[in-house]
Amino acid sequence: MEEKFIRHIVYYGDHYLTFFEKQRSEVKKKLNRTPYLIATVERLPEK
Repeated sequence: MEEKFIRHIVYYGDHYLTFFEKQRSEVKKKLNRTPYLIATVERLPEK
């Protein structure tokens, strides 16, 4: 199934990427989940 991106995520400067690159691969997978959900889920729950 092809994912449709609803939102475009913009990061401020390179702060996130600097932090992200210092993480282990297991942590990177977990960190990628949140932006992916924000970009692909049409309605985000309040909580």
